[in-house]
Amino acid sequence: MLSRKEFTEMAMRLYEFCEYPAVRYKILFHLLDRPYDDPELSSLRPAFLRSDIVEELWREQDEYGGWGRDQPLPLHWPYHR
Repeated sequence: MLSRKEFTEMAMRLYEFCEYPAVRYKILFHLLDRPYDDPELSSLRPAFLRSDIVEELWREQDEYGGWGRDQPLPLHWPYHR
C-alpha cells in the first residue's frame, strides 16, 4: 500500500507528464484534494471547461441534464405516474 507521500509524488509525476487540461484539473482536484479556489486549479479551469471531453459531454446531455434514455423522467412529465 502506498503512503500518502508516495501517492502524492506519483500523482504529481502524472500531472507533470500529462499536458491535457482535463486530466491535470482532475489530478489536482480529485487526487490531491486541492480546494476549488486554489490558484493553480483556478488557472486550469478555463482550459478544462473548453476541453474536448467537457464539450462532448455537454453536447450529449439531454434537455433534462442527463446522458441516457435510462434517466428517470421529471415529475412534470405528462405520463409520469
